[in-house]
Amino acid sequence: MEIGIVFAGFLVVVGLLMESWPEINAAIIEGRLPNLTVTGGVIVTVGVLIEVVLGIFITQRANRTQAEANDRVALAQRAAAEANERAATLEKGIADARERAATLEVEAASLKLKIIELGPRTARLYGEGRAKFLENIKPFDGQKVDVRFNWISAMQHADRETMELSLQIFGILKLESKWNPSQSVAENCDGKAIWVKISETATQSTREAADALCAGLTAALGEGNVVGPRADAGFGAAVDSDTIAVIVFAHP
Repeated sequence: MEIGIVFAGFLVVVGLLMESWPEINAAIIEGRLPNLTVTGGVIVTVGVLIEVVLGIFITQRANRTQAEANDRVALAQRAAAEANERAATLEKGIADARERAATLEVEAASLKLKIIELGPRTARLYGEGRAKFLENIKPFDGQKVDVRFNWISAMQHADRETMELSLQIFGILKLESKWNPSQSVAENCDGKAIWVKISETATQSTREAADALCAGLTAALGEGNVVGPRADAGFGAAVDSDTIAVIVFAHP
């Protein structure tokens, strides 16, 4: 583009010089100034030449300015892309951190439940666990129940938890419900969990109360902690058709 402008200006200058050259040559030979027409042509030629040179300078300056502007735009675009990349990385890091936090919360909750499962059963018969237990047995006010703890677990194995759980269940039934509890010791048998037993001739209301008792204890202590209700005349059988036997064995 610049070469074309220079070439066009050069042609104009050459053309004007060729047009005025005869008069210029004669003026030189005769030692005089060229006439006004030729002098004006020379001035025009010089002006065109200056215009061409200035045009070249202006074009070069504009090109440099445009190149600098393009560089600044490219730099700004790169900076914006890098900022977006950093933002995306940060967002991913935040999302990963939240995911790890959620995983840790689930693991913590699972560990808490595991600790509760392995810990003393007496701890589960407080608060919400006790409320669930009492809610299940409430419809059977007046029901007779014999709460027994296993002598072998409590004494020979130094299992205080078995005795404490037996006393706790008896205390809840005695003080916080309208059931009619008694307490005794189960001997000559070793086992796990809590057994609930009724007589083979148990009344319908006693059977329903035994079901409610098992449901309440399971709701409070968790699955696997209650066995029954069983209707048999074997070890730990209920003393009569109106009584439920609850035998507390070692932690399962």
